Amino acid sequence: SNTLVVYDERHFAVASCQNTTANSIFDLPTTNAPTAICDTGANTQKAYLAFNDTTDQSFQDSIILPVGFVSLDASLRWKSAATTGAAEWCVQLVRVPEGATSDPAYPAQAAGNCISDTAKGTTLQENVAIIAGVTCTSCAAGDHVYVRVSRNADADAMTGDAMLLMYGRSIKVAH
Repeated sequence: SNTLVVYDERHFAVASCQNTTANSIFDLPTTNAPTAICDTGANTQKAYLAFNDTTDQSFQDSIILPVGFVSLDASLRWKSAATTGAAEWCVQLVRVPEGATSDPAYPAQAAGNCISDTAKGTTLQENVAIIAGVTCTSCAAGDHVYVRVSRNADADAMTGDAMLLMYGRSIKVAH
């Protein structure tokens, strides 16, 4: 018997602009939320979430893990006015199996769910940070999983805002 491995890759804008009013597309916490900002260029109107360098700021998402779930990779497309230093990005997963409450505690920001990504040498150039095999303790197909994306200011070595444009996830399934 053979096993077929399939990746379901999806990328999402994290904010949107209605004219010059920016809004987050994902759930924001009541404290320490990044700021939604419109970025009007000569040719494009886009939005991003600005994560500052002094506070751990985050947004949240949730998904149902598909049949055959094996692992999840996260990608973060961001930019900065800074040209040196590295932003510390984290993606934390916590499962809610059937019959459990839907208010679980996230795991700590740590190895397995964080990555340090160096700013480009030219201001406002886009970076892509990828966290392969994000830790998800006891996750199984059919689980409801909460996702928290954050900038870890405590482990960060870049000054100024890190501007997140896109958040993506690639889910590996085996059949």
